[in-house]
Amino acid sequence: MRTSNKILLSVFLVVLLIPTFLHVALYAKYKTGNYVSMKNVVEDQYVHNHLKSMRYVVAHGLERFTIIPSDSLQLEVEKDKQGFVKFEIIGDSLVIHGDSTVIRADKTTDIIRSSQDVNLYLPSAEKIVLDYCDVTLKVNEDSSKQKSYRFDLDNSTNFQFSNNDYEDSSFKYINSLSIKAAHSCRIEFSNYKSIKDFKLDLSDSQFDDKNAQIEKLSINADKLSSITMKGDNLQKLNATKQ
Repeated sequence: MRTSNKILLSVFLVVLLIPTFLHVALYAKYKTGNYVSMKNVVEDQYVHNHLKSMRYVVAHGLERFTIIPSDSLQLEVEKDKQGFVKFEIIGDSLVIHGDSTVIRADKTTDIIRSSQDVNLYLPSAEKIVLDYCDVTLKVNEDSSKQKSYRFDLDNSTNFQFSNNDYEDSSFKYINSLSIKAAHSCRIEFSNYKSIKDFKLDLSDSQFDDKNAQIEKLSINADKLSSITMKGDNLQKLNATKQ
């Protein structure tokens, strides 16, 4: 066999054997327990803070804030060397800070939000106050565990439900939801959400029900606000204008 052919054959055999060696090595690590699961990789991306239950939650300047129903209070903050999310306990309130002041070359200042993932596993709270945040609320699938929430939104805060409707068409349930929004906030629901009692107070803000199912509805809105609703919910509306 010519030398060039031998070289080509050797390269071909090496390419074929590499995946086999990798498979054997990974299997050996799996059998000995010397491997890292995807769950552990994901968990390792966060700093986990286990906390006592709080009556109030206050958050400022969070761009990716998710609230998840839970049996115990836990705050997860994505690890980031450039991140500046901090939290503190003040009395019976959990206060989360994600905003930071930037001083520009011309001496002007600007407020920027943190892009770190922040997950709050929340058993209950009397009120959740959000300032300049983008928040996603996850909702229970079990109607027997439906929770109640009261939100105060301010300064361009965007509120939405977690939206995986294309993958999961089962209903998610909320007992009662009260939202007060002011200064260019936006509230957007999504399909397959069921809310027993919804109270909304809008000032210079927007609301879109996005086909959510609302049993009892009350809205108070000023002339600077806009509301988009489907017919079923309009029939249940008790609205007053300021």
